[in-house]
Amino acid sequence: TLLALRFSLAAVVMLTVLRARGLPLPRGSTLGVLIALGAAGYGGQAICYFTALKLAPAGLAALLLYLHPALVAVLAVAFLHERLNATKLVALALAGTVLTVGPAIGGDKLALAPDLLAGLGFAVASAGFYAVYIIVASWVGRRADALPMSTVVIASAATVFVIATLIRGPQWPG
Repeated sequence: TLLALRFSLAAVVMLTVLRARGLPLPRGSTLGVLIALGAAGYGGQAICYFTALKLAPAGLAALLLYLHPALVAVLAVAFLHERLNATKLVALALAGTVLTVGPAIGGDKLALAPDLLAGLGFAVASAGFYAVYIIVASWVGRRADALPMSTVVIASAATVFVIATLIRGPQWPG
């Protein structure tokens, strides 16, 4: 509910600024990629992360989300043909986060809490969504200006969150 409100308000503000500056929205395949970035990329990441927070301890979910720099480094080499330099090697080293998570949860705890394993899976999926989002945004950013690009992504994410709120009903923190 809060994401739906936040992103809907942001989309209205962004569209207003875009129109005030006389900038057009992207068209064609660029528009399609940006809609997918907002709906599947940002929407998928947020849904996975908040699901992880319901099923697993917040500290572990957050730790696993930060696998994304290592995932981005690998994806950038594979899809953007970037070189693996020292900075990217450090990001890959951060993938050692898993070595911290494993001992923290222990196998016996997983057997007693099957939702924990699902929560950790959602946290890793969240990192994956975020990594793919960053790579695709970097690629499409070469074809779209920042403000129109951000506007479409935010409006698309807002649409996903509004639909989710309409399906599940409003849910407030508490």
